Amino acid sequence: MTNRNVGNTEIAEKSHIVSEAQKQQHTEYITFVAIKLIEGLYKEGKIDACVFNKILKENERKIDTSQFVMAG
Repeated sequence: MTNRNVGNTEIAEKSHIVSEAQKQQHTEYITFVAIKLIEGLYKEGKIDACVFNKILKENERKIDTSQFVMAG
């Protein structure tokens, strides 16, 4: 393999890593927005507190859930 081919391989690998990072960031953003919409339903009384709290607990490893109102 020539140096040029090695360089192209490294560029392709870095592009793949960036793509995976962007994919993860996009997934976190979509999850956050979806839970914000669910939070609105909770505040309007359209879903129960236990349902909303369960959704928050299920996603606390994926996103920062401290930005949401905990149902009490």
